[in-house]
Amino acid sequence: MTKKDVFLIIQSALCVLIAVLLSAAAIRIYLEGSAWQAAGHPSEWIYTREKAAAAIAPVIPLILISAAVTIAGLIMGIKDENKDKPVMDEEFNKMAAENRDFNKAGPEKAKKRITIRRILYAVAICFVVMGIFNGSMRDVLVKAIKICTECVGLG
Repeated sequence: MTKKDVFLIIQSALCVLIAVLLSAAAIRIYLEGSAWQAAGHPSEWIYTREKAAAAIAPVIPLILISAAVTIAGLIMGIKDENKDKPVMDEEFNKMAAENRDFNKAGPEKAKKRITIRRILYAVAICFVVMGIFNGSMRDVLVKAIKICTECVGLG
């Protein structure tokens, strides 16, 4: 294992640790807040800025260390050489060959597919416009706002 691999593993571990700690903090805030609401304070908010700041405060040094490690990796030019490289195997080659055969079906089939796509696109646009004119857009927006405010706890 090279120094570069060790560096990338440390960087990944820091990111995972930060995600786990922040998730645990969010769950802890929720559990404490819902217990407080159940204790007779139903109008109190579960998530507040103060609670979030108190939960993030212990994680800030770890976030700064992770940022420093990331910047050091950028300066040193350390990157994963295998990133975004597809793995070639038999099944992938078989699927690629089938896809090439499908695309070679002929120009008339390609024109038909393009025509069908354009028709479906035009029909979709027509339905969206009809929905806007009959007031459905406003109904969906109002429902989305109500759901978001109830879910987040703002309402």
